[in-house]
Amino acid sequence: MAKKDHVNGKHLMVFPGTFDPFTNGHISIVERALFLCDELHVAVFDNSRKTPVMSRAKRTELVRTALCHLPEVKVRECDSLLVDYCQRNGITWIIRGVHGPSSFEEELTMADINRLIGDGIETVFLPSIAKQRYVSSSIVREIARLGGDITGMVPKTILHDVERAYRTGQAGYDI
Repeated sequence: MAKKDHVNGKHLMVFPGTFDPFTNGHISIVERALFLCDELHVAVFDNSRKTPVMSRAKRTELVRTALCHLPEVKVRECDSLLVDYCQRNGITWIIRGVHGPSSFEEELTMADINRLIGDGIETVFLPSIAKQRYVSSSIVREIARLGGDITGMVPKTILHDVERAYRTGQAGYDI
């Protein structure tokens, strides 16, 4: 099968997620993924299995703020299937971060589904670096909700906004 690997001479990849909230672990994945492509799309989605505290628009805004120092990153708010987003944008590679064996199994299933319905779209897995392996959005949410210190777990540029949002705990909250 012929695949379009480049758009306007650029190799494109996408890093999708709900990013509720965006963490330093996510930044690590983004920075390492940039060694594999010319342009990385960070696509902010909703997930029917999750109830985010902040709206998708607000999460997109915070991700954009956290990544504004990386001009080769394009942050997009998305409400379609990931494979449809990829096909519309000429993207044939998805980047996913994995914490360990348990998350790899779920990610592998999604990679198989995306390849099946996305006409060969492939997934690259990047393991979390050891010092950030424990950092996940759900852990950050819980620590913040209970008033704990999340400094060092989320980018400094969005720390205050994340603390405010999760301490109020209101679904759909926009700061």
